[in-house]
Amino acid sequence: GLDDDPVEMSRQIDAALAAGINVFIYDWYWYQGRPFLENALNNGFLKAPNNERMKFFLMWANHDVDGLWNSKLPLPEKEKVIWPAAVSAREFKQSLVPRFIEYFKKPNHYKIDGKPVFSIYRFPAFVAGAGGEAAAKEALEYLDAQCKEAGFKGVYLIVFGELGGGVKSAGLKGRRAVMDYYNIAAATTYNWNYMTWANIQKDKLDYDRWFALAKNVWNKMREETCGNFYPNVTIGWDNNSRYLPDTTTAHVSGSNPKKFKAALLEARDWALKNCKGPRLITINSWNEWTEGSYLMPDTQYGYGYLNACAEVFNNKR
Repeated sequence: GLDDDPVEMSRQIDAALAAGINVFIYDWYWYQGRPFLENALNNGFLKAPNNERMKFFLMWANHDVDGLWNSKLPLPEKEKVIWPAAVSAREFKQSLVPRFIEYFKKPNHYKIDGKPVFSIYRFPAFVAGAGGEAAAKEALEYLDAQCKEAGFKGVYLIVFGELGGGVKSAGLKGRRAVMDYYNIAAATTYNWNYMTWANIQKDKLDYDRWFALAKNVWNKMREETCGNFYPNVTIGWDNNSRYLPDTTTAHVSGSNPKKFKAALLEARDWALKNCKGPRLITINSWNEWTEGSYLMPDTQYGYGYLNACAEVFNNKR
C-alpha cells in the first residue's frame, strides 16, 4: 500500500505539519510471536526523507484479530477470533520490550520529560495476558528499567481508554489508584466511542450530541485521573463499509469540517485549562477510512478537516 512508500509518506508528513499536527501515533501490533503491519512505520514513515520533522510514538493495539475487516463475512462469522492478542509477561519482556527500545532511540521519537512516550490500547487485556496485576506491574517496571538502561529517564506510559477500574489484589479502587500502582503517566481515549458506545447503539446519535457526551467523558476522566487526562477529538464513526451491503450497523451522522473545528477549539481551550503537564490533544484519526474517521483529503470535503486543524492550531480562529 501507499503508506509503506517513503515518497508518499513524505507528502503526508508535509500535509500534517502544515495543519499543525506534530506527532503521529502509530498503531503497533503483535500476534503469534511476531509483529504485524510494521511496514507503514518501518518502510514508509521512518524512511521518508523528511521523517525527522515529525515526532512519533507507538500505541500497542493489543486487541484480538477477528473477521471484522472482511466485508464478505456475515455477522456471526465476524466474531470468530483468528489471532488472539494476549502476550505473557515473559514474552513482553523478552520480545516486545527490545523492539520498543529500538524505536525509542530514534531521534524523532516523541518524549516527555526525557521519557519516551508509549501507549497501550486495552490495558485490562494487557494485565490479563501478563498473568495478573503483579506480573503486569513487574513487566512495566522492567520496561521502565530498560528505558533507563538505554539512557532515558524512564518510560512515559499513556493508556488509551479503560484502566480496568481497580486492582483487586492490591485493594485499589478507582482510576487514579490504578495509575499510581502501574506508574501510568496519563490517560486518553482512542475515539469518542469510549463511554458513549451504548448511546451510539441505541440513540442514532448525530455529531453534536456525540460531542456533548464526549465532553462529559473529558470532565469525568479529568476528575478521576486528577488532571492526568488528554482530550480526544474524533472526526466521525461509521464502519458500515466493513459489513455486507444488506447489513447496517449503528453509526454517527452529521460530521463535517465546521463541526470538527468547533470541537477542536473546545478541546484546545479545555486542555489549556485542565491538563497537567503537556497540553496534548489526540485526534482520531489520520487514515481510519473504514471507520469514517480520517483527516486525509477526500472527494467530499477535500482538505476541509486538515484546514480545520490548521485554523485552530495555527491560531487562526
